[in-house]
Amino acid sequence: MKSILKYPGGKSWLATRSKKLISELEPRFVAEPFCGGLSFSLNNEFERVLANDLISPLINLYQHAQKGFVPNKDDWHLDKAFYLGVRERFNQLIVSNQADSEFAAGAMWYLSYHCFNGLMRFNQKGGFNVPYGKYDELATPSGFTQFQEVTKNWRFTNGSFQDLNLNGVDFLLADPPYAGTFANYSGKGFTFKHQIQVADWLADHSMPMIACNSLNLELAKLYKARGFSIYRTDVRRSISRNGNGRQAAPEMIAFKGFGKNRKFSQLVDLIERCRV
Repeated sequence: MKSILKYPGGKSWLATRSKKLISELEPRFVAEPFCGGLSFSLNNEFERVLANDLISPLINLYQHAQKGFVPNKDDWHLDKAFYLGVRERFNQLIVSNQADSEFAAGAMWYLSYHCFNGLMRFNQKGGFNVPYGKYDELATPSGFTQFQEVTKNWRFTNGSFQDLNLNGVDFLLADPPYAGTFANYSGKGFTFKHQIQVADWLADHSMPMIACNSLNLELAKLYKARGFSIYRTDVRRSISRNGNGRQAAPEMIAFKGFGKNRKFSQLVDLIERCRV
């Protein structure tokens, strides 16, 4: 199934291209420390998933949807003033640590689909700060009933990747904020120092894993030094300054824990070995 959110940088493309590898692995318990829009796990419809993210309103939406919540389209309107009012109320709930309500869940869905370019961005105070987008019609909530069924055995957590308990996890997808791009999606920032922390944390675990990031030579060397096999692929960006010019960009796909001498280009479509 697809994500219930409009979420830039989703990994539905990776889910499609990696079908052979995932079918071979047959993971029973998957972890996504930076789950975002959840496209990879939802597309695969895994039985058990540990889905974590720093964005608490995002996890709140997933938790409510898991219990059967569906946004009522009649509660929302395609209007800039209405959008700004929802955003203000939503942000007030966030800063007062009350963004665990059903309204906050619905607002997260509404803002995702009607903000500029579907951006997911928060300021340092935790407030959602993406301006109103220009759309021809109000979005219709979709996929929520299926989401409840698919995620019935999933666990959603809000916190740092470093605090996760990965006992029993037999496959991990790491999709942190990309290096060299705007990375203030959570309001807490994400520097190259954080990229190193992610790579070190992943290297401390032995289960099969895939790590995705922008194709950055320094980062690729970092992952290779920690035992990853480095590949590259081209992915069409879902966001650009010019919506008509969203061209493919190179990305790093790094593999670890699948055994020695694996030829991942035979198991994942449209990737090639990256010599670093």
